[in-house]
Amino acid sequence: MDKKLFPLAPASLFAKAFQVPKTFPTEGLSFAFEVPEGIRPILYEGENYQGRQTKVFAWYGIPNNVKPPYPAIVLVHGGGGTAFTEWVHNWNERGFAAIAMDLNGALPIVTRENIKAYEPFADGASVDRHNPQDPLEEQWAFHSITAIIRANSLLRSLPEIDHEHIGITGISWGGWLTSLTVGYDQRFCFAVPVYGCGYLNEGGLTHTVKQLETQPPELQQKWFDTWNPAECLVKAQMPLFMVNDCDDKAYPMTSWIKTFQDAKPLAAFLAPAFGHSHEAGDRPEVLRFARAFCGQATKPPTFSNFKIDGQTISVDFKGGKPPYSACVFYTTQEYAGSPREWPSLPAAIDGQHISASLPAGTVFAFVNLSDAEGTVSALDVQC
Repeated sequence: MDKKLFPLAPASLFAKAFQVPKTFPTEGLSFAFEVPEGIRPILYEGENYQGRQTKVFAWYGIPNNVKPPYPAIVLVHGGGGTAFTEWVHNWNERGFAAIAMDLNGALPIVTRENIKAYEPFADGASVDRHNPQDPLEEQWAFHSITAIIRANSLLRSLPEIDHEHIGITGISWGGWLTSLTVGYDQRFCFAVPVYGCGYLNEGGLTHTVKQLETQPPELQQKWFDTWNPAECLVKAQMPLFMVNDCDDKAYPMTSWIKTFQDAKPLAAFLAPAFGHSHEAGDRPEVLRFARAFCGQATKPPTFSNFKIDGQTISVDFKGGKPPYSACVFYTTQEYAGSPREWPSLPAAIDGQHISASLPAGTVFAFVNLSDAEGTVSALDVQC
């Protein structure tokens, strides 16, 4: 991990969030869309912001196709997103209770991702996303992390929930926040950050954090060190599954790979051109991982001895559920801000050993192994 100038936000900052949050009546709220059966609104206490108590809005839903106690998942939205009923409903259909909270200090006006997804909420904490000059308690990351931890605490207070099987996934900024949160809240039984990662100042600011350009370099560095997803993922004690598109612009491969190398997740998934959105990030691979660590599916294969030796790529694996198949994705193009070509090649499987030949000029390659229940990726560093 790179040397830091400033410390990570202290764990003591989030201590109150581990208590069961106070909830408030929701009868006065109305929505101009149909709410699926089994899903209800919740208002729970947030942190004080600018001297006033705040409330967090969330949708909570339970499945109707399984019996309690239910495994559960906390759903963390990305930029431009909010608490989406559709996302909660999807996980309910998969047999999970789910809670999705708004992290904008707002109320949702749509059921799924849209150009405009939310409207102001007088009781919410509407915090600027990039304000490193403010006290930590006045920053967006702090309010978001505490809202997420409180959602976990709330789930654990409900008798219909299987408290041993509560996981978390987040998409885009939600993946960034998920990575931070699991460094402080070790109660989750699995965590899946999608896209989001650390090192967003690697080789210059990515477009995700371009607003920080207006801040002096020292304050920029303070923000990146204080809210450091890679360092938090290292602290996480639950199984981790990292997911990204090969050429994601918001969370580039160089930043994601460095985070991957620090975090050493149990599993990862990479694929070209699946896009960047809440819908695209809600992938079947995420569900397989969730089910595996809630005792409903086989745990995914794990890898060792990844090598790129000349023009040969190889890796060993164990676990998973046969039958198996494997392929290699590779590119001969350096990343320059636009999607690259990612041809695929079949890979040979000999027992628990995978190998394939790479074309001359390959600059990056990885192996995707599919078993009977899903796909995971084996990767290491740029060759």
